[in-house]
Amino acid sequence: MIVTNGSVFYTFTFGHHFYTSGHMHLVIGHFRVEWRKNSCILNDGEYCVGNDILLKQVKDMEETMKKFVIILVFLFLFFVLLSASEPVQVASFPELNRPFSIAIYANTLFITDGPVVYIHDLSDFKLLSSFGRTGEGPGEFKISPNINQGSVMLAFKENKIMVASLGRVSYFTMDGEFIEQKSIEALFGFGFIYPFHDRFVGLGVAGDAMKQYFTLNFYTPEFKKGQELIRIIAFEQGKNINPVNVGILPAVSASQDHLFFMDYQGLIHQFDKHGNELMAVNISKLDKEYSRLAVSQKRRDLYVRYFLSDPRYKPQFERDENLVKFQQFFPILKDFRIDQGKIYAISFREKGQQKEMYILDSTTGQVLKKIMVSLGDNNPRELVPYTIKDGVLYQLRENPDTDEWELYTCKLF
Repeated sequence: MIVTNGSVFYTFTFGHHFYTSGHMHLVIGHFRVEWRKNSCILNDGEYCVGNDILLKQVKDMEETMKKFVIILVFLFLFFVLLSASEPVQVASFPELNRPFSIAIYANTLFITDGPVVYIHDLSDFKLLSSFGRTGEGPGEFKISPNINQGSVMLAFKENKIMVASLGRVSYFTMDGEFIEQKSIEALFGFGFIYPFHDRFVGLGVAGDAMKQYFTLNFYTPEFKKGQELIRIIAFEQGKNINPVNVGILPAVSASQDHLFFMDYQGLIHQFDKHGNELMAVNISKLDKEYSRLAVSQKRRDLYVRYFLSDPRYKPQFERDENLVKFQQFFPILKDFRIDQGKIYAISFREKGQQKEMYILDSTTGQVLKKIMVSLGDNNPRELVPYTIKDGVLYQLRENPDTDEWELYTCKLF
């Protein structure tokens, strides 16, 4: 239908999916409004009228439609900015049993599962090779079920795979062929070691029978413990044990020139290549809308059921049950990753599989984006194995119908 006042006409057409205003086209549903100056075109089923009341109604409708379009655009941008794309399944891995970590290096996907390392082509996710088993010999690994879920840890240096296990670091070619292995200090033994310039960085322990600490240390090329960068109290000690932190090692990551260490309060400490602390990223200070998340009874029950059902923790939990005491609030952050100059920090705030994620500039600590992202859980304390590469989230999820682990990807930034 065309309505005209001689200088401007309005065309109403049902069944279309766009809204035309002059030269502007916006989607608003199944209704189109079009106006042009100094013209009136009649087509089948359309007619021109000059009723002033009708024209006023049309103009009022025009203003209403404009407001409606503005609201829709605002809502569209709001949801685009505050949500990531939905994860898409890209592969399945029937050989996996209980994967612990995934990493991407040189266009290759690496997955650790106990003592075994699986190597996949990143382009089509086909299995290229695998290596590793428990033992004391060359190319074999000592692991503990109570550390890293009984899995080895990976790092990469000069196109070689570094595999850290209890008391040793082993080197392999990118195809998984054994090269050599080196012993590391027994107290180190947590399976985390990362090459950083001309030395290494890793976790250590310090203290005495009264109090134990986790430390972040530089290590020499011969894996001797050197400069201590920071120390925090190891888990909860004394009369109260907080189940949220028990058994969780501090998160550590690195970029080309900076180290990042997250303490149990959820602060991310940044260090330069000399070990000087540059800043401590505190989301509660950076996000004006931040509010502390209380540990609800529902989530407390999830933690308790987990500890009582896991044979690794059940005996100790039952023995020390009277010492268990949840804090009123969760820490600020749960985990983080570093990728392309950005910090991807995950909080404890969630809605189903959706987790709250902060994306920050790794140099300034400025919040660039806050989104909800679909990321699975292994249990109430631990996320599924995941990594972030070139702004894409890669995560492993177990299919409950097939019992197979599947790889999902989604774009974050």
